[in-house]
Amino acid sequence: MSIYCGGVIPENYQHEKSFRQTIQCKIEDYCPQAEGYDLSKKEGKFLRIGHGKYRIAAGHKSMEFPALEEEIEADKYFEGATKKISVNCYERSPYARKKCIEYYGTKCIVCDFDFEKVYGEIGKAFIHVHHIVPLAEIKSSYIVDPTRDLRPVCANCHAMIHRASLHCPLSSYNKR
Repeated sequence: MSIYCGGVIPENYQHEKSFRQTIQCKIEDYCPQAEGYDLSKKEGKFLRIGHGKYRIAAGHKSMEFPALEEEIEADKYFEGATKKISVNCYERSPYARKKCIEYYGTKCIVCDFDFEKVYGEIGKAFIHVHHIVPLAEIKSSYIVDPTRDLRPVCANCHAMIHRASLHCPLSSYNKR
């Protein structure tokens, strides 16, 4: 902040952390390793060189940008500030979800986690359903095949699948 912005937080941000998060999101917009990056729409300007670390593309001065989690710890931690964001929300068919679960069951297809077995009644029938090809990559509505295009996964496996920037390896999982 002090080096690149002169320590000045723009007026439309309440805290330095929300401003830094916006900067990191903008860097990700121009990072070819980021999920959903479209080379036909944007030129890659940053390269991810580690978890939350970026370098200007083409090695310009090899300047590195640390991520938020790698910043020096502060004395005070601000949370709860508001800012307006807009996101695309892709509609999902509850019927396709139901057919996927009828076919595969409610156990995680990756790690076999069963919410009902661990949590009892509250976990009954709870499972995430993952699109093998993310809807954000398809960019239009399409006819989904619940047994070919969807897989049941636990929340942890689902988060890890989306954390990776490559296509998910679940297409090779068949009914057990």
